[in-house]
Amino acid sequence: MEFEGIKYKLNENKKADNDEIPKFSLTYSSGSTDKKRQNSYRIISALKQSKDIIIELDSTLFCVLEKEKELYIAKFIDSLKAIGLDYSYKKMPSQKVASSILTIKVNTKVDIYKIFLHVTDADWDSEAFRKVLPDIGVKYYIPVDNGSMPSIDELDRMIDSEKLSRF
Repeated sequence: MEFEGIKYKLNENKKADNDEIPKFSLTYSSGSTDKKRQNSYRIISALKQSKDIIIELDSTLFCVLEKEKELYIAKFIDSLKAIGLDYSYKKMPSQKVASSILTIKVNTKVDIYKIFLHVTDADWDSEAFRKVLPDIGVKYYIPVDNGSMPSIDELDRMIDSEKLSRF
């Protein structure tokens, strides 16, 4: 694929012997948040072509402070409501083990946030959606064909091997 002005590298993960590790990773130049969002949009658009997609936003993939996760999720949900897109939202408690300098282990509660949304090709092409496209913690599920698109609830219940066969 050629993307004018975007430097990118596609790597095959040869050690990916299970469904939990991606078979490929794509890294590319980004710059500012707006430029990162624009580059992501162009790359995913080329991959999805005219197909609908499902987007999963997963806070465990965020590289930000815990307090910022909830703010990011809330802002994203507000944006989805403003443009009228349906979504599924889950908040799950989890435990994170942290150690201190004195090697004392402390269990802290960390909330995990997940959002799933089905984005039609028409919604994807809209300027309103382009402006709210997530720039962190996102997975894109592009079906083999549009006829095989599961519902958001079905996707959430699928094990990784099922996802791999459908997307």
